[in-house]
Amino acid sequence: MSRIIATGALLVVMLSEAPQLALAANPPLEPTGPGLHAGARPLPRVGFTLLAGLGLPACGGMQSCYGTFGTAPSLQALVLYQPHPSWAFGLLGQIERIHWEATERSMLDGTQYRVESDVTSGFAGLAARVVPLPELFLTPVVQVAVGWAFQERGEPYGCHHGARPAAQLAVGGRARVSSSTSVFVLASARLAADGGCVVFDAPSTPLAAWGFAFHAGASFDLPLGHAHAGSATPNLRE
Repeated sequence: MSRIIATGALLVVMLSEAPQLALAANPPLEPTGPGLHAGARPLPRVGFTLLAGLGLPACGGMQSCYGTFGTAPSLQALVLYQPHPSWAFGLLGQIERIHWEATERSMLDGTQYRVESDVTSGFAGLAARVVPLPELFLTPVVQVAVGWAFQERGEPYGCHHGARPAAQLAVGGRARVSSSTSVFVLASARLAADGGCVVFDAPSTPLAAWGFAFHAGASFDLPLGHAHAGSATPNLRE
């Protein structure tokens, strides 16, 4: 009798363990394929950037390049289309309020006197921004722009410096605050073509043909469309 009971107990244990053993020996088929592991594709975005800082204008190559420019408050704004997180392109505009002064000598009695002028200088053009490591919280940034520079006519005498071909290069960093907001710090250098305008008989505000600037500010991105994962037909593992 005891043998029969032991044999029955052994059969019960074997039957209870059979499903687990069969599952371990033959795991279920799992769908595989790149589409099941691909993350959401990055959405194109439109970014709006506003930066404030200081400009260090200078002049060069002109006969009337004398006197000194002061540090200029500067504003820069960009609207960029971003097809991929690592690069973007669009429009850039920058404006500065420049103070210039020089010391002149009177042709009548030889006494010295100071002349000064405040003018508005600007730059507008096409820009491209490269963010080589967009997935990082802190990443370097390179920004290039080509376009036109201008400067209003100085007082009491001066030239009206119209639009001149110009280029700008900026390097700096970006800190990602959220998925749509970032903080930028940039140092830039700008070079514009010399207008060659000279006033000989009176003090004249020269063209700030080149200079440096330091800007900091924020950018806000707007996604275009809705996120969707890559789609691919699952492949059953044989």
